[in-house]
Amino acid sequence: MGRPDWSSWFVLLAILGCSPLPAASALSFRSLLGTRSNSLANSHSLAKRALPVDGDGLEIPLYKDSLGRYVASISMGNQEKVGATIQNFSFVLSTSSPYTAVAGAKCAACISEVGSSSLYNDTISQTEVPLNGTQSLVIGDNQVKGNTISEACAFVQRNGSLWWYPDQTVMVASESQNFFANGAAGLIGLGRSSGKDSFIDTVFRDHAGWKTLLIGLAFENVPATTSSDPTGGKAAGVINLRRTDDSLYDGDIKYSQVVKPTSQEATAAGTPSNYPSDWSLKLDSWTVNAGSTKTQYTSGGIAIVEPYFPEIRLPLQEAVLFYRDVNGATMRNTTDGPIWTLPCKPDVSLDVVFSGTKFTVESRYLVEGDTSQERCTGVVRGWDNPFVSSYMLGAAFAQTVYIAYNATRDGNDTIGFAPRPGSNTLRDSRMSAGAVAGISVGATVGFFLCLLLFYLWWRAKRA
Repeated sequence: MGRPDWSSWFVLLAILGCSPLPAASALSFRSLLGTRSNSLANSHSLAKRALPVDGDGLEIPLYKDSLGRYVASISMGNQEKVGATIQNFSFVLSTSSPYTAVAGAKCAACISEVGSSSLYNDTISQTEVPLNGTQSLVIGDNQVKGNTISEACAFVQRNGSLWWYPDQTVMVASESQNFFANGAAGLIGLGRSSGKDSFIDTVFRDHAGWKTLLIGLAFENVPATTSSDPTGGKAAGVINLRRTDDSLYDGDIKYSQVVKPTSQEATAAGTPSNYPSDWSLKLDSWTVNAGSTKTQYTSGGIAIVEPYFPEIRLPLQEAVLFYRDVNGATMRNTTDGPIWTLPCKPDVSLDVVFSGTKFTVESRYLVEGDTSQERCTGVVRGWDNPFVSSYMLGAAFAQTVYIAYNATRDGNDTIGFAPRPGSNTLRDSRMSAGAVAGISVGATVGFFLCLLLFYLWWRAKRA
């Protein structure tokens, strides 16, 4: 009996390893390829792009004040007047408030909040015009009141140059209750409900040829400043004016129509009066992924995206539902509604759906505190009023997405979101194009390898 041809047996075993997939698996693979191809075709018309605008875009850096709020550098007074003094401040950014405010020199409370060197002085401005009116503003527990003026204001761009928008209505604070803070002597609101007094409508008035104003926002999760000058700290994000920056997001920006409820509708929707509600939109649903347990809640309510606040607010009973299956979550009541403590590295995430598109807030954004410890505070909270049925998505959500506000002259506004690079913010249950391509290449290489092995086996048998 001759010696066995081990090479022939080896080749035969290799061929058996190349056996075709079962019919069901092959069908699933073909179906997956077909589904992905249709998806790519449908999304082609939504290729990543900025909305068309006139001229170049602007890049305004963001920083953080001592309370962890996002601030931008604003200059005031004496636009283009050679030798005249320009006053410089850091203004907290609010996306839902329609007002602009600054700490005034006659505000005693403001001195304790920001210091005497960070107060607006109308006596050294050559562009200030009194409007003989008063305004009051409440955001959460913070209140401010003062007289209104018209003033030339400017954003400080990343390159240090000033972008002026003159004749902005500004409230000069004479009274304040915790409204300002170290590193924040003013407020810049992007809301529109104040009409001609808003920043957006001031820009439209100054630029009669503009039909749209696109405002892109990217927020970073960096520590609060400990300095009175937040610009000396780490950059905390950026405002893109007039065009988006596609290096700051992945995929396409998914837009939804802005909801503009009347005061009666806002009351019926349970929107708190101390939370501005400009740039609201409909929330389809939310889902909590707690370990292996997934709980979905169909909403249809009004949601406010407001990075002024760090937390995410849900109706009270929905907040209880959110934490129901979160391992180690414990509730305690406070005067501002219940809060939950939980492990600092929880196995939980939050999905929110706008206009059929799902965005995910990962677990690292859902806790605050020293994450090196065992227990942290959850950022998902319930309203203190059990009758409030609206939602507020604060910085915990805003940090996970690129936000685009598309304001139009006729008021037909939209708001869009896109996932930040490297995040799992936008989830898609379908396989990625890269994965499909990898499978296709691997299958092709495997097929030709099998042909080569069969040829070698056939030659060995003939010999």
